[in-house]
Amino acid sequence: MDEDTTATEARPEARPEACAVCQSKGLRRRRVAWPVRVWACPACRSAFVWPPPEPGELLDRYEVEHAEGKWAPYFDDGPPEGWSQRVRVLEDALGGTGRVLDVGCGTGQFLAAALERGWKAVGTELSRAPLTDAAGRAGRAALLVGEITALRDEPLFDAVTFWDVLEHVPHPLRLLDAARRRLRPRGVVAATLPNADGVTAWLHGGRWKYYDFAEFGHIYHLSLRGLRELFRRGGLHVEVARTLGSTDLRHVREARGGAPHGRAANGVLDRASGLLARAAEPLGLGNTLLVVGRRP
Repeated sequence: MDEDTTATEARPEARPEACAVCQSKGLRRRRVAWPVRVWACPACRSAFVWPPPEPGELLDRYEVEHAEGKWAPYFDDGPPEGWSQRVRVLEDALGGTGRVLDVGCGTGQFLAAALERGWKAVGTELSRAPLTDAAGRAGRAALLVGEITALRDEPLFDAVTFWDVLEHVPHPLRLLDAARRRLRPRGVVAATLPNADGVTAWLHGGRWKYYDFAEFGHIYHLSLRGLRELFRRGGLHVEVARTLGSTDLRHVREARGGAPHGRAANGVLDRASGLLARAAEPLGLGNTLLVVGRRP
């Protein structure tokens, strides 16, 4: 496997003093198949890129990628369970609808689903490019370019969402703290991101695709334990903590650099994938983390 270096290779070698998620010591270097330095925490089973990229670096990167349309297919595909299901997660937590802020709203699919179910909605993006599509899809939502910190530091929302956002930012704890301060009493924050402690990550090892920083830009690779800890440190009481989805065993060998399976083997692996999916979610081994935390 390739020797891993930093996300920005000109930087000197650096070792974090403690886990950026739970503050534990005893970090270990995780060797991955891409040129990026990843450190793993045995305590919370999360990992992170160190040193993290500078915010200006990331903003320049995402401006270019959004302008080129790189992320449009990801936005358009949406989550396997559907955007309406994510709206219902908030409604179950709040006992109804309200005003929601979707941080990193992309091209507006979640906003549109929320509006359809009677929510008032606001969306933010760091780049202006995807908001053109968002305006066409969710025209009744207020759309803002910039950070959550550009909004008034007041209790404005019943819910704040980070759908596949926290893994991309250098300081997710700061975002969670900013979200909590903008919640009305008993409001909720909800987040999803890939499960670094899930069955897919286990099977793929250092070739798990989200370690490819150049392609996906993930700085944090969190476990369910790690995401719960971030919410706790952000002043949020976790009420929902579970995983969604599983893995397709037919593609694991290819992801690890091997030859594709034959037709007969694929048939067996397809059936095994279905069984694995039914077992993975209740065991916390699904592909996607979902955590909902409430402002006390």
